[in-house]
Amino acid sequence: MEAPNGRQRRRESRFVVPAQSRLLPCDVFTKDCPFFHPEDRLSQHLQDGDEIMVVLAERLFLDEYRRPKLSKWSFIAFNTCDAKRAERESKWDGNRPHALGCLK
Repeated sequence: MEAPNGRQRRRESRFVVPAQSRLLPCDVFTKDCPFFHPEDRLSQHLQDGDEIMVVLAERLFLDEYRRPKLSKWSFIAFNTCDAKRAERESKWDGNRPHALGCLK
């Protein structure tokens, strides 16, 4: 392991993930809040010292028709066209952090 250099903690070696990697966020949550809407500002829901988990995928998975299989969070975040508005809104069913009681 390398010594920390101010921008990187000891356990986050720069050799773990190659620089050419394309990581796709799939979910964002805390132990108290199971879902954060991609359009929400996390700073409005978190306090200093809160831990947040971000799930990253190393590759894009495809269904049997070779369409991307996106998580609920990814679908809402990356399907922003008007044609997908109804489907996008149905994915979260009003489960924004403030609706879940996760607002601090």
